[in-house]
Amino acid sequence: YGEDAEGLNYITEDVATLETVLGANPDVVFSGWGYGLSDSSGVTPDALAERDIATYLLSDSCRGDAEEILSTDPWDSLRTDLGNVAQIVGHPEAGDEAVADLDARLGSLGDAEQPADAPQVLVFDSAADGVFAPGGVGAPNAIVEAAGGQNVLGDVEERWTNASWETLAANPADAIVFVDYPMYTL
Repeated sequence: YGEDAEGLNYITEDVATLETVLGANPDVVFSGWGYGLSDSSGVTPDALAERDIATYLLSDSCRGDAEEILSTDPWDSLRTDLGNVAQIVGHPEAGDEAVADLDARLGSLGDAEQPADAPQVLVFDSAADGVFAPGGVGAPNAIVEAAGGQNVLGDVEERWTNASWETLAANPADAIVFVDYPMYTL
């Protein structure tokens, strides 16, 4: 995001604690559940509300009505979040522009020539006894599909799953995309 992000206050490269968040004195906390907000960190919408801090929970996050989350198109969730966050920061027109840009890019991808056989893609988040990777529901799967690929775990009706090494060996990937963030970097 280049220069636009250079002035942002990045409060931690680790999991944020309630004390870290409170020390930043925010008006609003915008995050997903499990990667910013969580019971284990103590950074929850309820804990923040008790301190008069508003929370915006990412729509495609892992908390809430599971059936609703699993049935909502992740691109619709992103459109909603872009509009809502733009409204929160006082620039609703920027949200409209971002949604129009998203839709134009998705349209271009949809119009692009596709291979006869979609490449099989594994999105690799982290691993221990198995591989934590997206299933067939949610944003990572939608991104792979929009780019013309097929998620090797696309038949798993979950947003994220722990796949065994045996499952991955039986469903080989043509490409592996690594999720790279401070706690689990390459």
